[in-house]
Amino acid sequence: MFFAETGGFDFTYVFIAIVLGLLIGMIFSKNKVDKDKYQSLNYKDFMDMKRKGTLIDIRKKDLFEESKIVGAKNYPGKSGAKASVRRDIPIFIYDQDGRKAEGAAKAYVRSGAVMVYYLKGGYKEYLNEKEGKM
Repeated sequence: MFFAETGGFDFTYVFIAIVLGLLIGMIFSKNKVDKDKYQSLNYKDFMDMKRKGTLIDIRKKDLFEESKIVGAKNYPGKSGAKASVRRDIPIFIYDQDGRKAEGAAKAYVRSGAVMVYYLKGGYKEYLNEKEGKM
């Protein structure tokens, strides 16, 4: 089977294996995100730095309309990664409780963002810190 009828080695299987390996490698490398391009921030650092870029609330529209961090735009979930958001300046995102923000940050990086910061603990952390200072 591995030898051609002429008695030589059949490179067809080798060629197929190489092509499949390259395709699999391309698929996995496409999904990798440079970890230096996104980072979680605590409340203080997030609030101090958010004016240096675009502030995005990734929560559902009804939660956003109920209350938000002043200056935020609402792009629920990862939809902002496809929206017309400036990617040449840092993007600051927050979710409700910090569980979805990292995934959204990766989506923004994949879409070409230079840097993405997300609020550790999300909007709940923002409210806790804000109430603690009153």
